[in-house]
Amino acid sequence: MLRHALALLALLLLGLVSSCGTPARPPYTISIVTASGGNPFTSGLGVIRSGRVEIRVRQTDMAVLMGGATISGGAIDAVDVPIPTFGLITRIQVEVFDDNAADPDAPVLIGASPPFVPLGYAFVRIVVGPPSMCDLLSAPSLSSDRVGPNLVAVASNLVSIGGLETDGMASSHVEVLSPVQLTYPVAPLEYDGLARPIGEGGAVRLLDTTLILALSDVRRAVLYDVDPAREGLRDEDLSEAQTGNQVHAGAGSSSALVDLGADGAAIVGGVEGDQASDGITWVDLLGFATTSHLSTRRERPAAVRIGGEILVAGGQAPGEPLFERISIDAAHTSTSFGDGEPRFGAVLVRDSGSTRAWLGFGEDADGTLLDSAIRIEGCPRACVATATDPIAQPRRGVRVVERASETVILGGSDDTGPTNAVDRVRFVAGAPVVEALGVLGAARDRPGAAAIGGGVIVVGGGEGVRPELHALRDMEICFPERLDAL
Repeated sequence: MLRHALALLALLLLGLVSSCGTPARPPYTISIVTASGGNPFTSGLGVIRSGRVEIRVRQTDMAVLMGGATISGGAIDAVDVPIPTFGLITRIQVEVFDDNAADPDAPVLIGASPPFVPLGYAFVRIVVGPPSMCDLLSAPSLSSDRVGPNLVAVASNLVSIGGLETDGMASSHVEVLSPVQLTYPVAPLEYDGLARPIGEGGAVRLLDTTLILALSDVRRAVLYDVDPAREGLRDEDLSEAQTGNQVHAGAGSSSALVDLGADGAAIVGGVEGDQASDGITWVDLLGFATTSHLSTRRERPAAVRIGGEILVAGGQAPGEPLFERISIDAAHTSTSFGDGEPRFGAVLVRDSGSTRAWLGFGEDADGTLLDSAIRIEGCPRACVATATDPIAQPRRGVRVVERASETVILGGSDDTGPTNAVDRVRFVAGAPVVEALGVLGAARDRPGAAAIGGGVIVVGGGEGVRPELHALRDMEICFPERLDAL
C-alpha cells in the first residue's frame, strides 16, 4: 500500500509497451491532493475506508485511456495508466468513489487538469474536492493583495494581469501560475512590472494564441503577448496605437468584452467624456482592431455571442431599447428590440448552441441592485424578451465564468458588503434556471476567476472581509457538479 508521509497520493502513469517489445517509458508521477495539499482519503473531507479511484487520460484527439485502483483504509496501490507519449497535449480527470456513501456510484471527490504537455512538467498535482463546492488553496497566491485581478487561462498556464492594489492604484503585476501544480509551495513566475499599470476591467485570451486583450480605466485597451519564448512581456496600448489599429473612443472598463472565438474579440460601448459610448471595436486573432457603431449609446452593458451575432443588453439611456443585436460579419448590421429600464453592470448568459439567453443582476441608474430577470428567445431572427423569475440574491461586482453546460456567477457584493455566493445559470427544457451552487471559501467582491479544465474554476483576489475589509491575495478552487466530458 502506498502511504506518503506528507499525505500525498502518488500515481504512476506508465508508457505503453509496443507490439515490437519496446521497453515502457519511465513512470510519470502525478499526485492527487486536497486543496490544502493533503491526502484526500484521510483528510477533513472524510476518511474513505473502502472505495475506488477512476482516472481518465486523453491525449490530443486519441481515445480516452482508463485506469483505476481500490481504496482500502485511506490508501491505494499505485495506478498504472498507460500514456502513448509525453509530448502530446494531455488532459487528466479523477473521480473518487466511496463504497459507504449514500450512492456508491456517484463520485464524492472530483478533479481535473488543464490541457498540458507532460514533457514540460516534472510532476503534476490533481486537486480534488466535493462536487459543486469551493475550497481555499494552500498555494499559490497572488504576489500582492488585489481587487479585480484579470485571470486568463493560456494553454496550461493561468496568467494574472493587473487589478487594483490595496491603495486603490492600478497594479503593475503580471504573473504566471501553473494550474497543474496547485498546492505546491512555489511563488508564481512574474514578468517585469508593467511600464504603464492596468486596473480592473476584464480580459480575454484570443483563441489559440498567446495574446490577451485587457480593459482598464488607466489604459483603455491593452494587447499583451505572453509567449514564454519571448524575452519579457510585449504589450500594445490600443488606445494609443497608430491610426487604423485602435479602439473606439470610450472603450475601457465601462465596456463589455466579448470572446468571439475564431473571430477574435469585441469591445462594446463604454464611456466617452461624460456620456455613454456607441462604439464597438473588433479585434482579430492577430490583434488588429477595427471599429463600428451601436444603434444606442451604452455604458457598462452586458454582451455575449449568439451564433453569428453579438447580443447586447443594458447600459442605455431611459427610453432607449434595452437590447440590440450586431452581426459579426463585415457589415456589422445592428437591430434594436425590447423595452425596459436602464440596467448597468448586468450579467447576460447564453444557452450554448441555441437561440436563447438570460439577463439578470446589475443596478439601476441610482445604483440600486436589481432582482428582476429577463429571458430572451427566438434569436437571431425574431428575438423576444419576457420577464422571468427574480434573482434570490442580487449583487454587483460578480465574476462570470462559462462552463460547458452552465454559466457560474461568483462572489460580488450586496448592500451589506462582499459575499461568498456562487450561483449558476443553466437552461432546462429551454427555460433559464438560476440556483445557488455552494459557496466560496471567502467572501470576494470583484474577484478574478478562470476555468482551467474539466469545468474546474480557479478564483483569486477581490475585496473581502478577514476580519476587516481589504483586498485579498489568496486563491481557491471550485468544482463543477460533474466534470466536462474529455
